Amino acid sequence: MTDLKFMHKEDMVKEYGYKFNFNIKTFDFDGSDWETFLDKMRSITYVDSHDTGYMVQQEYVYILDCKNCGDKTCAEKAFFHNDETFCDDCCPDGYGE
Repeated sequence: MTDLKFMHKEDMVKEYGYKFNFNIKTFDFDGSDWETFLDKMRSITYVDSHDTGYMVQQEYVYILDCKNCGDKTCAEKAFFHNDETFCDDCCPDGYGE
C-alpha cells in the first residue's frame, strides 16, 4: 500500500489546488469551493476524512497536461504519443499502431 499523509483542508488546497485551477487567496473553505475541490481530489487519489483532517494517498503525481482536454494526468496513467501527453480519457487516434 502507498503512504497516506494526514492533511488539513488548508494544506490540501495549498499543495493540490493548482491542479484544478483554484486560487488559494479567494478559496472558500466552508462552501462550494471546498466541496468541488474534495470531489476532484477523490477523482485522482484516495481521500478519507479522519478526525480533524484528511488522509490523502501519496501515489500519483498529477502534473502533466492532457493535449486534448487540458486535464491534469500522471505518468502512470497517461498516453504518450508523438511527443504529446494525453489523459486516460483521451486515448489519441493511432495510439499503439
